[in-house]
Amino acid sequence: MNTMLLCIICFIKTSTANEFVLPEIEKNLLQIGKKFLNYEVILRPDKNEPEWWAGAPSVVRDKKGMFWLACRMRTAEGQRGFRGYEIRILNSKDGVHFNKVKSIRREDVPVPGFERPSILIDPLTSKFKLYACAPDSNNIWSIIKFDDAGNPEEFQPETAKKIISPPRKKI
Repeated sequence: MNTMLLCIICFIKTSTANEFVLPEIEKNLLQIGKKFLNYEVILRPDKNEPEWWAGAPSVVRDKKGMFWLACRMRTAEGQRGFRGYEIRILNSKDGVHFNKVKSIRREDVPVPGFERPSILIDPLTSKFKLYACAPDSNNIWSIIKFDDAGNPEEFQPETAKKIISPPRKKI
């Protein structure tokens, strides 16, 4: 399947000319593109300035139908890779209109920055899990995990622990 997908992608040209697009998939590609013309912004950055972002989202839906979104808030200040200043947790009844329910700031963990968080629900315990990427004080990037919570509003910054780190170099 992956090989077939790669072969199809090889025929798609990114210019406006369509001479390399396979005729039988051209119509489907155009339909997919049209689906992205209408959208709603569900979260804006804290400042409407260049390089301020609200993004890298992860979403789950609980058994009651509530959507839970975890995303990274990013500043323009600082060096790349260290600009994620907050993991923001939001919820929504309809999956479109979200409300902020929790903020985990980098200084509360403490880490120099965040990259994409991931929120999920454990199918065995029904507890929420929250993961993120973050560098430590030596700028070594790791995956961190917060203690599981019955509700995402209960995630505690001080519970973050490294669970995956790169192996130490052998000399």
